[in-house]
Amino acid sequence: MAGLPQTASAPAAAAQRRSFSPTWRRLARQPVAMVSGFILLAIVLVGAFGPHFVSPALVHLSDEWRNHPPTFRGWNLFGTDAIGENLLVRTLYGLRTSEMTALAATAMGTIFGVALGSIAGYRGGWLDAAIMRVTDLLGVFPLLVVFLAVYAYFTPVTAWKATFALTCFLWIPVARVVRAEIASIRDREFVQAALSLGASDRRLFVRHLLPTASGTIIIAATTLLASPRRSARLRAAAEWGGDLGLVREPALPWHWGAGLGAPPSIRFDAPGRNRTCDLALRRRALYPLSYWRRGEASLPAVGRWYVPAVDVSARIVTLELAETFVISRSASDSEDVVVVELRHSGVSGFGEAQPIDRYGESAESAKAYVEEHAELLGDDPFALEEVLETLPAREFAARAAIDAALHDLQGKLLGQPVWRLLGLRRAGPPTSWTVWLGDPDDMARRAEKALDRFRRLKLKLGGRDGLDVERVRAVRGVAGDLPLLVDVNEAWSFDEALEALPRLAELGVEYCEQPLPAGSPGGAELKGRSPIPIYVDEDCHTLRDVAGCAERAHGINVKLAKSGGIREAVRMVHAARALELGCMLGCMVESGLGISAGAQVASLFDHVDLDGNLLLAHDPWPGVPFVDGVQLPPEAPGLGVQSG
Repeated sequence: MAGLPQTASAPAAAAQRRSFSPTWRRLARQPVAMVSGFILLAIVLVGAFGPHFVSPALVHLSDEWRNHPPTFRGWNLFGTDAIGENLLVRTLYGLRTSEMTALAATAMGTIFGVALGSIAGYRGGWLDAAIMRVTDLLGVFPLLVVFLAVYAYFTPVTAWKATFALTCFLWIPVARVVRAEIASIRDREFVQAALSLGASDRRLFVRHLLPTASGTIIIAATTLLASPRRSARLRAAAEWGGDLGLVREPALPWHWGAGLGAPPSIRFDAPGRNRTCDLALRRRALYPLSYWRRGEASLPAVGRWYVPAVDVSARIVTLELAETFVISRSASDSEDVVVVELRHSGVSGFGEAQPIDRYGESAESAKAYVEEHAELLGDDPFALEEVLETLPAREFAARAAIDAALHDLQGKLLGQPVWRLLGLRRAGPPTSWTVWLGDPDDMARRAEKALDRFRRLKLKLGGRDGLDVERVRAVRGVAGDLPLLVDVNEAWSFDEALEALPRLAELGVEYCEQPLPAGSPGGAELKGRSPIPIYVDEDCHTLRDVAGCAERAHGINVKLAKSGGIREAVRMVHAARALELGCMLGCMVESGLGISAGAQVASLFDHVDLDGNLLLAHDPWPGVPFVDGVQLPPEAPGLGVQSG
């Protein structure tokens, strides 16, 4: 019977050996991993045992060896510096200290971080909040500043003092990562099953939580190793003669620890040797994942973390026109727009839209809408669908400005222009230039000035003086074969439209926009009898209007300020395509900020009228490229324009 344990242990040992063999075989099939492993092992061995084979007396050779090239004489394989010190010997001694400090600080920081992170993630509640607040307070201090303070106030700095200083801060990222991992694991089925079977907290940690989180802990510890190594090198640099400008005399490796003997009676004068290391204080951001949602106390109650809400502000801006802009129902020298700014994670997204008084909106009402519903934007700038569904379906210019600002913010956070985020082509059709309403000769003169810049002209009609056809004829006389479009802005009656449309067709007009008042009962009949396509503007606001427009028009005019933004405009285009309707992208009098939002989706449209910023005396948001008659969306992240 005494031999039975030995007999049973042999298969167990063999099984254990076999369990390692697949791991070694997988590792052997990865030559990069093998080579990297050998290199790391060599560095560790050199740092640990190199100083035992090299005498400290070889550090300083002689004054004649200053800036000497590498040679095999006297272990001078790396050459010497400006005062004749052997760079290889300095590296060997410095590497030992760097490795010792880095490994010790990483090990202690990992142990401490795993312990606190596990407690915070498993217990939650006030204990979790307290631990995370401590990490927030410590996390704002750059590690380099802390290390320099330790050096200044705890001289002489030994390796263990440096290790302690590093450990005080290196546990923070480990604690955060472990806390998040444990919090996510504890709600899984196998953990809940263990709890239901009466498993103790200790057994739960040892058998379930920590083994499952081990991969994350290993990654956190290995990525953490670089920070103490950098700081250990800073300490070594300070010991080696004022590299940080803190001392004036170079110290030798025997200053670093015991066992190297007493220093010889030599002194090296190095005037002006105070050098500056290439150091930068890294900006540390507080992790938003360390906060719970407001009003809740535990992870199971909310299901996800709290992050700061999107900060919202709105303002009214007056845009001055270069010339008085006249249409059939109004004339203006300036227009008020609402500009929305959304701030999240230190980044701002901007959007703009001009409220349309034709629909009972004003800049004041749009601004009030944004301020009233700011809290509905939540904390996720990527939740466009959720945000726009939550906002009341009114004040569409304000909604368009919010929509544009969200798209701008998303693009800036991801470093991509909006048109790329939407998966669209960059370039759309050339924009038309609007020739506002005037007498025939005046319109012809203004059209002639635009011929060298634009490839299409859009004429504002509806003078109610019987001269609309003559206006088109006068412009055609100077424009040659340039495509012409007309916009009547609801100014014609049914009979006037029936009379004018055939004559416009003879003059080569491509289409007529909104000839009848919105909702006119003669719309369907006019569509059937018109010799040129009819596009509707005032008849088509949002997606729900598109289907009805198919009965009275050949195409629709989509404006972001009218529909509520980019997202709704994309929906309208797809619905119109399904109904075989043409699609035109229009605009209001807007700066480059509003025009850039439209330009992001211009490639979806057949016709584009994005000249609002070109009508201004001064564009406060420059940056939209105008190339060969096309308003291109910028390539910079987001909407790509900056306030000028």
